[in-house]
Amino acid sequence: MYICYNCFKQLKSIAKLRSIKNIYYIWDYETIFSKLLKNYKLNRIKNLENIIVKLIKHDFFEILNKKNIEIIIPVPINNNRIRERGFNQTEEILKKLNIKYLKAKRIKATKKMSRILNKKEREKNIKNAFKIEGDLENKIILIFDDVITTGTTVNELIKTINKKYMIKEVYIFTLSLTKTAKKILNDGRD
Repeated sequence: MYICYNCFKQLKSIAKLRSIKNIYYIWDYETIFSKLLKNYKLNRIKNLENIIVKLIKHDFFEILNKKNIEIIIPVPINNNRIRERGFNQTEEILKKLNIKYLKAKRIKATKKMSRILNKKEREKNIKNAFKIEGDLENKIILIFDDVITTGTTVNELIKTINKKYMIKEVYIFTLSLTKTAKKILNDGRD
């Protein structure tokens, strides 16, 4: 499946590298991009990753070089999602970008985070969900995700890394950021 020229043109026109704190993103989630992402992930239209890669490639490599990224970690999805979908969207995009990455593991089955609205419930759901092994000591790390809704998942992954390793810096590159995530990041709370 391909997208029409006008949709591609619209996606391209709103694709812009932006940042809030240590998070870099390309699209606001509440745009046409959310339809593309849903078709890619939920409808399992895997070849849409080619469009995503085409639109993010320049900005992604710019951040890797500018921040001297040494290790990239895609946010893992739980095994149920892998069985349903057949792939982890963040890993597939990195493969298309020809990027080596360190794979974290999702060691706890969690409910879909998008269905949990309460902050405490989200934190409880994702707590201790990850495991990571590798040489992360004193490294500059980039965590790669497709969408940050509130930041709870990414924060838990960072906590997991920090429990075991002393890292230099951590950055996040996500395809999209929700209005809620922007509010939390700008206000420092939710």
